[in-house]
Amino acid sequence: MGNRSDLFPLSGFIRTDTGPSGISGPDGGDMIELTKLSGQKILVNPDLIEIVEETPDTVVAFTTGRKIIVKESRQDIKNLVKSYRKDVFVR
Repeated sequence: MGNRSDLFPLSGFIRTDTGPSGISGPDGGDMIELTKLSGQKILVNPDLIEIVEETPDTVVAFTTGRKIIVKESRQDIKNLVKSYRKDVFVR
């Protein structure tokens, strides 16, 4: 049997490199940087975020059905998405 990534493809909306925030994603849109509980930095397409909740860990649910748990607070993610959208509309 293959590894976990074979079972759950990333669909191009999460990158697991450690590059700086603002890297263009597969569709050309910028991404926001979040931190998994393991400390791994990931880049997320904020346009695919559906729900962010604290339970008490912060869980980010995407329109694709995928969920991830991150270190950032709900308010931090809200601020990152707001900043991202401001940058998009300025271009």
